[in-house]
Amino acid sequence: MLGAESGGSLGTRGFATEYDSRVADAATQIEQLRKYRRRPEREVSIGRLVGSMADDARRTQRRLGSLIDLWSELVPAELEGHSRVVGVRGGVGHVQCDSASTKYELDRALRQGLEQELRRRYPSTLMKIRLSVADFERRS
Repeated sequence: MLGAESGGSLGTRGFATEYDSRVADAATQIEQLRKYRRRPEREVSIGRLVGSMADDARRTQRRLGSLIDLWSELVPAELEGHSRVVGVRGGVGHVQCDSASTKYELDRALRQGLEQELRRRYPSTLMKIRLSVADFERRS
């Protein structure tokens, strides 16, 4: 019987060793998967934020810079100082005026050909100019 017990325990050890190696292989595979599935560590520096803001400013300047230059060139000086270009969305240029009278005068100028000239000279799509009254600091 002693031989049978020792033979049985050798068989169990062999099974245990095989089981341990399979568990070790599975653990190794799980660790490799964790490397790929783990979320990258968050960057806490301000460099990425500053870079993103600089890119946004460059894009805005590229998009609006030519419209702002055209606005300054084509709009009469007495009206240009009381208005500002705030954006272009969906082919609509948005301009803020400091008073209702300025808005009225700009509306007249746009209808008398200013809008067509802006459309013709603006390099991107510009379908119309939308005016609004807003309180803002006047330029010196």
